[in-house]
This record gives sequence, structure tokens and C-alpha cells, in this order.
Amino acid sequence: MTQIIEADLGALQTLITTSANIDTDIDNLQNSLLNAFNAFDATFIAPQKGQLESDIQQVWNYLQQADILNDNIRGQLQTLLNDLIAIQNLHL
Repeated sequence: MTQIIEADLGALQTLITTSANIDTDIDNLQNSLLNAFNAFDATFIAPQKGQLESDIQQVWNYLQQADILNDNIRGQLQTLLNDLIAIQNLHL
């Protein structure tokens, strides 16, 4: 049985580019969070400090997980694009 695969390669490439931009944005958020917290942490003395550090670490971890998932998605999309281009070239 023959399966038909159809996709807008331009839209797929845009999705891959957007995913790369998201990766950069996540990296920037992580760096900004770390820099801002380190500057604040040096002067902050309070009983709640441990909880704040834990919460900041949790946000960092969420961003890290988002970065990993985004990398996986972008890899899958790139593989799909490569496969579609190869299929298209076979028919030329």
C-alpha cells in the first residue's frame, strides 16, 4: 500500500527556525534569571532565603526541561524535512 506524504516545506522550515529562536530565548531566560538572582542573592539575608533559592532552582529546571523538549522537537522536524526533501528528489 502506498502512503502519500504531503507537507509545505516552507512552513516546516519556518517551524524549525521558530524552534531555534525558542532555544535562544530559553538560553537568554536562564542566563538572565541566574545573573539577576546571583546579584540579589549576594545581598539577601532572610529566613525565606532557602525557599526562594529552591523556587528559583525549580524555575531553572522547568526552563531546562523546555529546552530539552524543544531540542527533541527541532531534531524530529529537521529529520522530517530531510526525509521530505529526499523523497522529493527521488521524484525529480
